[in-house]
Amino acid sequence: MKKLLALAAAIVMLAGMSACGDSSSKGEAASSSVSSSAEKAEPTKLTNKMTETEKHRVNMHGLTLLDEAKGDDSEQHKVGIVFHTVSEQEYQENLKMSLEQGFITQQQYDEQKGTYTEHSYPLTAYIDGQPSTADAMILQNFAESDGPAEFSVADKKDPEKQNTIKVNNFAEYLDWLKNFSLSSGNSSEQAESAVKQAKLIRQALADNTYETVPQSSGQSVNYGGYDPYIDYRSGWEFDRESAQQLKERIKEIDIYDEQLDTQFLVHVVLPKNYDKSKAYPVLFMTDGVYRFGDALRLTKQMDEGKAQDAIIVTLGYGYHYDGRNEGLRMNYLVNKRTGLVDFITDDLMPYISENFSIDCTRSTLYGHSDGGVFAHCALMTSDKYENQPFSAYIIGSPVFWATYEQDSYDSKSVESDYGCWDRNDRLGKKVFLCAGSLEDSDYASSFNGHPSTLEGLAALKDRLEKHGTDVKYKLYETHHYQFIPDMLDEWLGEYYKAD
Repeated sequence: MKKLLALAAAIVMLAGMSACGDSSSKGEAASSSVSSSAEKAEPTKLTNKMTETEKHRVNMHGLTLLDEAKGDDSEQHKVGIVFHTVSEQEYQENLKMSLEQGFITQQQYDEQKGTYTEHSYPLTAYIDGQPSTADAMILQNFAESDGPAEFSVADKKDPEKQNTIKVNNFAEYLDWLKNFSLSSGNSSEQAESAVKQAKLIRQALADNTYETVPQSSGQSVNYGGYDPYIDYRSGWEFDRESAQQLKERIKEIDIYDEQLDTQFLVHVVLPKNYDKSKAYPVLFMTDGVYRFGDALRLTKQMDEGKAQDAIIVTLGYGYHYDGRNEGLRMNYLVNKRTGLVDFITDDLMPYISENFSIDCTRSTLYGHSDGGVFAHCALMTSDKYENQPFSAYIIGSPVFWATYEQDSYDSKSVESDYGCWDRNDRLGKKVFLCAGSLEDSDYASSFNGHPSTLEGLAALKDRLEKHGTDVKYKLYETHHYQFIPDMLDEWLGEYYKAD
């Protein structure tokens, strides 16, 4: 997934703006329906920039969301270990700190300070490419010996305080781990998974069947959401009967992105009597765990003639990911948002254009909350790409204040609209900004002196209108997410108005 050089990007940007239209009217984004129907539109072919590895791993098949959760005890999982090599300087510093903190005596310090030999220890364990919460260093000890072992954990009431834990053998450690997981608020299923992960990693260390993973910045961060022993299908929010009725019109795509090193799960819901000789607009929504249910409902509205036919696409994660996990959503939709724009623009949407007849000049991208931050990024960087998969963007309740939480989230890019107005006078896209009028109270404690959700949205509206963008702005009398069904119904019925 390679972006064009600046000059090439500027040339393509002009062509893309011409193709997508450059409307100067304001406030009509959702009230102006697209003028062409599937019969009149020409199919769009986007340039696929997937790597050979990504092309090899992509797999499209029928719907499996309705299948029972799979038991994973017999599945093969790959273990990766990040090792840290201790330098002599680091060894001496740690030894001195141990003396100062009373962990060793002066005599022990004197005996050990001249005995350094370079060694490495496990820093982080990965399962199937995802960081595990298991303590790799403790498990290395149990891989070499059954015990006893001694380690420290943070006190739950006082994180600054460390409690020393002593166990006699690995079985006793597993009992402690299970109880510790339960007392931390995890479910029995999550506690059992923690035990299984510990067994898997310990065995891989003992048998040398792990892969050594290079140590790099940020690699040891565990954002949550993935569990190799839990199937999260039951957490998806959708009407099962509707999914069963539409099952033959739904495709699942397992697609890997090498840049993000992540396997995504995509659902494609086709209109009734889908005809590949015609071209259909795409309504693309992030957070498939929530939006797949909306896709089914909107498809039924199309079937009833309440809107033009469209292909609805939802982006989610594999069934071993908890798509509702806020750490997971923050990681991809906020922290790694530019990489996700690359993936959708240059990999996923081109792949969809190769397999289905789509019309990008009438297609829409929608994201809400963390997804709203992502949708804003996708809109404001769209001019940088040769591919132009979307002509309209719905930005719902964007939590721009979340971009201040870590420097890596780059809040300055949000405030400057990613330099879009330095590169362009206008942006030929339709934009619908929406939120719940009551939602600021939901996250008031999270703003930390930064603009609230509604303040950030209003400021974005002003910037877009200043540059003549075709923008509609609407607040619904709800809190953070309750307005979404009504909003999507409006968009489908007005923007994709039935002929």
